[in-house]
Amino acid sequence: MGSSIRTRQAQPGIADELASFYAQHSGLIKTLGGAALAIAMPKMKDHVNPS
Repeated sequence: MGSSIRTRQAQPGIADELASFYAQHSGLIKTLGGAALAIAMPKMKDHVNPS
């Protein structure tokens, strides 16, 4: 059983709450995602091509 199925069974309203939060704050989510990528990409590059 996948984790998303278990989550929906344990907290059936969580998906709706997450969707509502994203709908209200999509710019924030996109900004945080961009910041996470900006931090992660150089670290992954260093890991793949160690100096």
